[in-house]
Amino acid sequence: LDWMRDLMRDHRRKHRLLARQYPGWKSYFYSQFDSMQSWLLVSIIGISIGCAAAWIDIIAAWLTDIKQGVCITEWYLSKDICCTGLVRTDGYCRDFQPWSWVIFGAKYNVLVNFVLYGLFSIVFAACSAIMVTRLAMYAAGSGAAEIKTILGGFIIKEFLGLRTLIVKSLALPLAVASGLAVGKEEPMVHIACSIGNIFPRLFPKYKANEARKREILSASAAAGIAVAFGAPIGGVLFSLEELSSFFPTKTMLTSFFCALVSRMTLQFIDPYRGKRVMFQVTLSRNWFFFEMISFVLIGIIGGLTGALVIRCSLWYQAFRRQNGWSKSSPVKEIILISALTAAIGYMNVFTRIDSLELLETLFKECDTYQDSIGICSTQWGYTIVLLVFALIIRTILTTITIGTKVPSGIFIPSMVWGALFGRILGISVEQWQIAYPHLDLFFSCPPEKSCVTPGMYALLGAMAGLGGVTKLTVSLTVIMYELTGTLNYIIPCMVTVMVAKLVGDLFGHGGMVEVMIRIKAFPFLDPRVDEIIGTNVSEAMTSIDHLVCFKGKGMMLSDIGELKVIFACFHKVMKKALLDSYDYQGFPIIQSDQDTSIVGYITRGDLLYAI
Repeated sequence: LDWMRDLMRDHRRKHRLLARQYPGWKSYFYSQFDSMQSWLLVSIIGISIGCAAAWIDIIAAWLTDIKQGVCITEWYLSKDICCTGLVRTDGYCRDFQPWSWVIFGAKYNVLVNFVLYGLFSIVFAACSAIMVTRLAMYAAGSGAAEIKTILGGFIIKEFLGLRTLIVKSLALPLAVASGLAVGKEEPMVHIACSIGNIFPRLFPKYKANEARKREILSASAAAGIAVAFGAPIGGVLFSLEELSSFFPTKTMLTSFFCALVSRMTLQFIDPYRGKRVMFQVTLSRNWFFFEMISFVLIGIIGGLTGALVIRCSLWYQAFRRQNGWSKSSPVKEIILISALTAAIGYMNVFTRIDSLELLETLFKECDTYQDSIGICSTQWGYTIVLLVFALIIRTILTTITIGTKVPSGIFIPSMVWGALFGRILGISVEQWQIAYPHLDLFFSCPPEKSCVTPGMYALLGAMAGLGGVTKLTVSLTVIMYELTGTLNYIIPCMVTVMVAKLVGDLFGHGGMVEVMIRIKAFPFLDPRVDEIIGTNVSEAMTSIDHLVCFKGKGMMLSDIGELKVIFACFHKVMKKALLDSYDYQGFPIIQSDQDTSIVGYITRGDLLYAI
């Protein structure tokens, strides 16, 4: 992408607009329309992203629940909507019944439910993989690495096209509902940017200007995170911190407005029936200073786990590229992984349920939560065993699922394993404080009462797990604040996320997005990294004797003949001669023949346009 060329093209467009003499009110209309194009475009994109997010959330929730049963009153309703106001304290809902009851009339049959659970999981995963491999290969994965490269100035054709948008919007709910260790947050950014790439074609101001499109894509990425987490401000900061290479104040304002519109649209459609997000966090207790040790430990584990998953996924993807069967049969591979995920996951209640439902459960306070799966059980030792098993399984499955030919993101999987460890540590510290309340360490706690909140530990663990994989700090802290709506946990979250980043940086620069950019060999220049090549600048330079240069002053059009270009009176002949003489895409501009210091550079296209 030639940024300066697009800037000059935009200046020429404005000049032509001002030069036209429209009669009467038309002049005012065209002037105002040109000024409001960006706001009109961003509004349309924001509304479309909100509608797309609602579609994906509703379909994914229904497909996820259909694996375990069906709403007998209204079959098209998800379990959460079907059982609104009907759930007992033990978690039973009379309107949502398992498949064994629907088919055979039995109240509960483990074998029948297990077989259908696994069958649905395999079918969903296979359908998602088939759609991706046969219709749009760019719909696979998260798309975050490609989007970051595109925002950096590189063009990847068809990656943000209409076909990719449609396929990913259909395949993503299937992949999420299959139970695979994938998330929809990063793919949602890809979908949002695809929407942000299609609509500018309808506006003259953006149709042929790739530089201006990058502003819209940055705003679309912010809106994608806004609808995924219910955090519009966090989405803007995510686009700034993680994806965008160029983020001026104007782009920030555009991103803020796009995130606002998309979030309001999603709120209006209300797919969560009153909740702001799929997993809404409400924590009422405060934290105590002695817990800071635990917060630092959570950050350390988050950084180590993130580095471990990145290393293991790199190794497994290298193995996948060398393995002929895995490379030639991506659908069979995803069927095998989904069958393994369903078989192992069904054994444990914490791996059987959906990732978003699991996160919501792990974040709950026990004194305000109607426990139906045993997270608040008094047999805390058994609960910890189940959580440890779920932690190991989720981490391994995430590692082998990354890079498969289905839409997949790592945000939610990394939050899941971080929340699992955080809950384990929180329960352990809570039981320690209950058993030894008179220790000097717990002097700030009220006597005869637990002052440790395992749900808060799970929340911090989720942020640490995500921070260890992405190496983000500011945007994650703001997203946490928007999820909880309280300032009480800002400092613990800042400490945890910062420690996770510092520990992760010890094992390599950049998060999963940067790693995928290096694996795919995208031409992305990270401004935050100083590359040390080990070669002197003089060795990499071309001698001026072998360069074709223009002089910065005193050069006339006829002087181009000195460059072995046949000068003619007609510009068309001149352009053809210049094209036929050199294959260079640009020419350096020097002061003079005596002073060869460079003062500029002119591209081939701009030179032809000028003459």
